Amino acid sequence: MEKNTINGRNYSIKANSLSDELTLSLSENYLFDLSHVGIINVEGLMAADFLQGQLSCDIRAINEHTMRQGAQCNLKGRVLALLDTIYWDRHYQLLLPKDLIDSTLLSLSKMALVSRITLTSSHDDVIYAIHAPRPFALPHSLTLPTTRHCATNNEVAYCYALGTDDYILIVKSEAAADYILAAQNNCQSRGALGWHHLQLSSLNMQIYPQTRGLYLPQRLGLEESGHINFEKGCYKGQEIIARMHYRGTIKHALQSIILPTETTEPPFDTALITHLDEIIDYCPHNNLEHLIVASVHL
Repeated sequence: MEKNTINGRNYSIKANSLSDELTLSLSENYLFDLSHVGIINVEGLMAADFLQGQLSCDIRAINEHTMRQGAQCNLKGRVLALLDTIYWDRHYQLLLPKDLIDSTLLSLSKMALVSRITLTSSHDDVIYAIHAPRPFALPHSLTLPTTRHCATNNEVAYCYALGTDDYILIVKSEAAADYILAAQNNCQSRGALGWHHLQLSSLNMQIYPQTRGLYLPQRLGLEESGHINFEKGCYKGQEIIARMHYRGTIKHALQSIILPTETTEPPFDTALITHLDEIIDYCPHNNLEHLIVASVHL
């Protein structure tokens, strides 16, 4: 399988060419291979209380039928990881890129030990993203949820909605063949790079090992995206994040830009980006251009 590397992370390409991978018709259905995404299982009687004190989203709102997107931050309020939190198979699960799992486990482990929580990484599930403006049924009567952050599930599969027509599908490995075949019969196949490009087009960027702990949530637009809940109470970094929200002045905004470049990998030509404050994330747009998500001064 062909791959494209961004900040050291390999994004798969399933189409015949880079151009085909990145050229999507938003009226068509697509199935994206997210083999770079993994899961941390959080188990124990106090798992909900533990996660409530670690993540920026409200864990109390999560059950088998609803999920939340959130951030893990350090004591300085800087984002360590962006992750999706679900409750399935009788325990909480955190979805995040595999290259952040070890560092996330390490940062959570000390408090988990005190709280008698068990943290493990999972390698037994298959994870896909779906863009489906034309909904379809999956095996065992699993349907695509109709509302953002809502979920449908059964014993072997869990599906949640990220927004209009965009979904994440998690399937246990023993049932993956049936579910993927059903999806492929209704969708065109793409890799993780196609999904990354689609998400960046909506300003949904990623955190990488190199950018872990660099940004405040406000710099990444996490207030607008719903990753931060200001009513939930204390969590790691909450005091600084809340102070920025209630007393700070927002001086930056996110902007997506098509940046011409004749190189296949950054660094980009600085003469073209002097008006930008900082590049947060990027993705090839075609063979000669990149799609950039950058922070710009207001």
